[in-house]
Amino acid sequence: MNDRKGLITANELTCLLIGILIDINITMTPNSVVAISKQDGWISMALGAVYPLYVALIAIYVSRKFPNDNILVLSKRYFGSFIGNVLNFLFFISFFSYFPPAYFNATLILRTYIIPFMSPFKVYLVITLIGAYTAYKGLKVLARIGIISFFLLIVIMLVSLAILFYGSILNVMPIFGVGAKDIIYGSKNTIYDYALFEWIFLLYPFINDKNKIKDSAFKAIAFCCFVYTWVVFIAIYYLGIDMIKKTIWGFFSATESIRVDVITSFRYVFVFIWVLIALKSISYSYYICIDILRNINKNLNKKLNSIFVFIIMGSIVIFITKVYYPNRLVKDEIVNFTTKASTIYNLFFITLIAVIIIIKKDDKCEKI
Repeated sequence: MNDRKGLITANELTCLLIGILIDINITMTPNSVVAISKQDGWISMALGAVYPLYVALIAIYVSRKFPNDNILVLSKRYFGSFIGNVLNFLFFISFFSYFPPAYFNATLILRTYIIPFMSPFKVYLVITLIGAYTAYKGLKVLARIGIISFFLLIVIMLVSLAILFYGSILNVMPIFGVGAKDIIYGSKNTIYDYALFEWIFLLYPFINDKNKIKDSAFKAIAFCCFVYTWVVFIAIYYLGIDMIKKTIWGFFSATESIRVDVITSFRYVFVFIWVLIALKSISYSYYICIDILRNINKNLNKKLNSIFVFIIMGSIVIFITKVYYPNRLVKDEIVNFTTKASTIYNLFFITLIAVIIIIKKDDKCEKI
């Protein structure tokens, strides 16, 4: 922490948090949310942001008490090395569970729209090399990638405004038509789309101005809530809830309405941008998983050991993706279980740490 060059700014923290929340899976979100909330799915999507807001509030509290210690350090401090490492390893598993689906989604879209001639295994290798290399370059490089990704999202949002000329307001009417019960029930499922915001518990020690952690977290949540809500709204607005159910990527299908004279199909521009965003998410997953393992086993901080772990992890992810994710239906069934289990555990873990800090009232806590 004495190396100021390794720290990140408040804006970089915001972009990192946005980057971990928004990946290519967002393009499928309209398909899942309309199944329950129908034309009010965009309202359920907005309400789902209560989860990252809860995570942010706990992170802000913990960071004020221990600004230079992440949750992995606190876990071992309060529960001892053995139990603390067990809890930390489960935290690692919760993040790792999102890793193979990210591989699958990126590969599926790449082979569908860009490189259908390339085998899945070759695509996995390319993704692994790109993801591992950028993650190995460190948090500062990932932060810069996050900034680029942020501006790409801005481009997507601005261009997608054109869809308003082609859809129908009748597709989102009547507002609140499904009733409060279904909207709230639908929002419960959207909570899992906002998962992984728990990364903030590993990031806050590296921000150069601890007083800006709250602002960075709230800005990231507000932006992500808007993007998720807009993606669902515009897909319903253009396609309608019946047509969305017949698509795989509802948002991609909506972008087909955009016409640019010099571009045959604007959808391919969107696909290319989302592929870049997907590669960013995979790089983030690499970094998070390796970072947690380094906290559990300090020997992994050595350069040679770190490279070895990157190779092993890449091989494991490729194996899991190839063997256990043979198609989209199987992937969706597995992800439906793993995301719920991971979110429940992370919610329990961060809440437990916060409660213990409150109860113990450690006099050695550092104040901002």
